[in-house]
Amino acid sequence: MIQHQEWAAGALRGTLARARRIWRASEGLARGLAWLGAALVALLLLAFADHLFDLPGWLRLGLGLGYAAAVFAALAAWVLRPIFWRINDQAAAVYLEGKLGARDNLLINAVQLQAFAREEQPRIGSAAMIRRIVGEASSRAATLKLGALWERRRLRNLCVLAGAALLALFALAAGFPEHAANALERFTRPLSGVPLLARTRVLAWPEHSVEVLSGERLTVHGTAYVPDGAAPREMALLAELPEGTRRIPMSAAPAAHPELPAPAGLPAASFVYEFPNVNASFRFTLASDDGRSRPCEVRVRAKPRVKDVELELQPPCIRACRRARSPRPAA
Repeated sequence: MIQHQEWAAGALRGTLARARRIWRASEGLARGLAWLGAALVALLLLAFADHLFDLPGWLRLGLGLGYAAAVFAALAAWVLRPIFWRINDQAAAVYLEGKLGARDNLLINAVQLQAFAREEQPRIGSAAMIRRIVGEASSRAATLKLGALWERRRLRNLCVLAGAALLALFALAAGFPEHAANALERFTRPLSGVPLLARTRVLAWPEHSVEVLSGERLTVHGTAYVPDGAAPREMALLAELPEGTRRIPMSAAPAAHPELPAPAGLPAASFVYEFPNVNASFRFTLASDDGRSRPCEVRVRAKPRVKDVELELQPPCIRACRRARSPRPAA
């Protein structure tokens, strides 16, 4: 009788252990799918907002950091939390009967009465009653189909949501690769001045940064083209000076700069402007129609000047010269 009772309790504990594993896995998978779908939807909304409103760099930096912090915090504190749940037998029995629709609380009663099963005179009920309840619970646990514990409808709906968001992201990246690359670069380098991708593509040389000596000339070259249209006719240089932004028209150049090749087969327009002398640092971009180039930082370095001149003379060593005797004059 004792061996049968121990086998019944072991079978019940085994069923509850499998129910705990399914509970953790089902809840973790559902939360993971919801987290993935929400993260992808938020990423798409950020990209669309930047494309529509041309968000400033400081705002893109704040939104990017907030997005990354929220995503990783939700992953650590919400998605992975079911893995560390401490579920006892009673909680597993409540979950199991709730999901399977059992109304008599047989498994819950059996778990609660297991603590008194080894007592000859149990404090609650009789030993025969406890053995009967534990035996019935074990028999029912052996016939339960635990596959029904998986929340298939919830998981299916979340799979559809996450799959739709992932499909939309891949479709946009495949259909508009330049826009996707531009959005990624604008959020990964928010303070670098990467312009919003427009219909007109503008290239500038020098790019990024250039250093000139004070008072020297600086020549700026620009190339503009439209992937599916005619080449622009005008281009302006936007110089950011301490007193404000100055718009300087550029002249048409007979040929494009070697560092600014336009895509083959597309009509492109080339422009040039020369600063006669540069005495202060500033920042500039090139503008043509709705397009902007990447910003370029012009840094002015003072010309080196001669402060001191030292002259060191080393006369030849006379002692090292060979002695020569002159002949005596004739008497």
